[in-house]
Amino acid sequence: MPALRTIRKIISHDPDHFVFARSASWSPDGNRILIGNNNGEICIQDWKRHENTIHDPIPCIAPSPLVHGDDPEDDNELLVVNYNADGSRIVSGSYNAQLKVWDSSTGERLKTLFCGDEILDAKISDDGNKIVILLDILDEDGGEIIIWNYLQTIPENGDEDDNIFHLFDEVGPEHMYVTCMDLNKNRIITGEIDENDLGYLCCWDLDSIQLLHRISLEHIGNELKDVIFDTNGTKIVTSSQDNKVRIWSTETWACLLTIDLDIGNVFGYPYTFFNVCFSPDGTKIACSTYNNHFIRVFNSDDGNEIIYYRHDRVVHSVKFSPDNERLLFLDDGNVYVWDLFTDIERKRTSNFRMGVMPLQRDEPRQLIDNKVKEALATKDISNEIMQHVSGGKSKNTLKNKQNKRRNTKRNTKRKSKRKSKRKNNKRK
Repeated sequence: MPALRTIRKIISHDPDHFVFARSASWSPDGNRILIGNNNGEICIQDWKRHENTIHDPIPCIAPSPLVHGDDPEDDNELLVVNYNADGSRIVSGSYNAQLKVWDSSTGERLKTLFCGDEILDAKISDDGNKIVILLDILDEDGGEIIIWNYLQTIPENGDEDDNIFHLFDEVGPEHMYVTCMDLNKNRIITGEIDENDLGYLCCWDLDSIQLLHRISLEHIGNELKDVIFDTNGTKIVTSSQDNKVRIWSTETWACLLTIDLDIGNVFGYPYTFFNVCFSPDGTKIACSTYNNHFIRVFNSDDGNEIIYYRHDRVVHSVKFSPDNERLLFLDDGNVYVWDLFTDIERKRTSNFRMGVMPLQRDEPRQLIDNKVKEALATKDISNEIMQHVSGGKSKNTLKNKQNKRRNTKRNTKRKSKRKSKRKNNKRK
């Protein structure tokens, strides 16, 4: 039977000490993974140290971090961890509104900013001088963005607030809340909603903090769940409340491609939550969905699905590696690396139909994917898939068994007829 998917579990949650991963990201060179835990600890793991590749993930194959950093005075969970462009600095944001800058080689904490609200996202600008921070506003449906010029010297008789700037949409409605954001060079892209729940896609200049462009999303389901630049900054990909992924041009602001995920309802609501990301070369899009635990990879030119994987838990985050060949994803406490290149090549050279994969071993039989059902109805289905979904038996074996049953029934009927004839003859 062919392998399901080539996936490594990089770190596993520790149920005995109630420690689990809450955020993760790649290093700029792709050799290490940065992990933020629920107890305020930051770990840097070398995921390549272990050569064994697994299909059913095993507990933590990289238990000892290369660099470890924590703050004894702050044990709140880290909702976001990210590197700067050259990998020398790390920014982390916690549930208790503390943003921290770390030295990635030593684990030393360099600076701390108290933001006042829970930190949902934080990214360091390409020049390394500023940090763009997305804060959650209590009792509201979104947040706000602040920009911290953390390398600038605090003026005499001043404080850190003098180095903080608020992103505010002066040309829009009075109350605007940010739901997601991304940063590329000197531009910030945001998904925003107003007090009437009308959604907008906005682009800002990082240096002047001026609004460059604004699109109303009233016709596409309003609220954006995620928004990400491609590497060149010429395109962005968004996921929205209407269960669609869209690619936009940052030059014309036209929608270039729409992908309908068709993921149905979750907990009675007509939409779900999912993350999206571009591959660094811009050829692929990956997205994770909340209710059915799928990770799906699409061609960014035509929207065709390349490959997918169904996890056994909710997937909170997906991120491509810098070499485009792997996908980092996070579930409820565990961090994984999916070797996309290996699995795509295996599928391309095998006799699997596009988009069809065998069931996972722990997946209930009634949860067979619709695509597998469709494949079973066709004549050119792979014998290997048939073996898997039929309990390891080939089509020929099944046919032989069916013929045996038919022959047994026929023989039984013939015997009963002979017996009845004999009885009748004896009576005569």
